[in-house]
Amino acid sequence: MATQVEIEKRVTQIFQWMLEPLSRTEILQKGSEMWGVSERQIDEYSSRSTKLIHDLVQKERPYKLHEIIKKLDLIYEKAMHQGVAKRTRDGYSVVYVADMQVARQALMDQAKLLGMVVDKIQPIGEGAFDDWDTKDLEEHATH
Repeated sequence: MATQVEIEKRVTQIFQWMLEPLSRTEILQKGSEMWGVSERQIDEYSSRSTKLIHDLVQKERPYKLHEIIKKLDLIYEKAMHQGVAKRTRDGYSVVYVADMQVARQALMDQAKLLGMVVDKIQPIGEGAFDDWDTKDLEEHATH
């Protein structure tokens, strides 16, 4: 039976294999050859390794989100202040032209990352307006 230290080393090894990335079959084969344990035991180690990866990603998430938003800010700024060389009588001059489509997309991507945008419009279903009085609607529409 493996000690707690040996188990932690095995979990760490599987963690590294997952990052390579090796397939489950490859991990099972390597683990079986190295440690002489069952498939079930290697799956247990893999489960613990997966939790380590998940925990690491959760810890890094706020930093990555901040990094992505900073990059989107830079894209937005560049899109709004692109310099284009224009020929003039005296030679060339730089004219700043905004790329509104790129700027808008950068803002939309930020809003999505921050949970401020819904990607889909949900249908409200049949009968949603059945209790409305159509005469009232027609009257409001004419005023």
